[in-house]
Amino acid sequence: LAAIFKRVGMKTLVAEDGEVALRCLQHKDIDLIISDLQMPVMDGVHLLKSIQARQKNIPFIFITGQDHFTEKTALELGACGLIYKPYSLSSMLEKIKNILLQPAQAHVSLAK
Repeated sequence: LAAIFKRVGMKTLVAEDGEVALRCLQHKDIDLIISDLQMPVMDGVHLLKSIQARQKNIPFIFITGQDHFTEKTALELGACGLIYKPYSLSSMLEKIKNILLQPAQAHVSLAK
């Protein structure tokens, strides 16, 4: 995904797991996080909760192949959305564009 995002003009950072992602957040300004639900060391849910505990309001999208994890669950946790695997690149880019174009207050209201 990082290579595809770069081709369409997005700057990307890649983290192997949630702990690496948290370290990236200490040193970089991030506009959007796309995280797999299942990762080694720290899963996506714990990553999102850790970000929220640091009072960072960064739009967050889950990616998963697990059908028991729903869009409703993602929104209740404070994410902006959910993308199921396999996904189409065009639908993912559209979701990213829509989230990034929302005013910052919209992200706060989704998390409540």
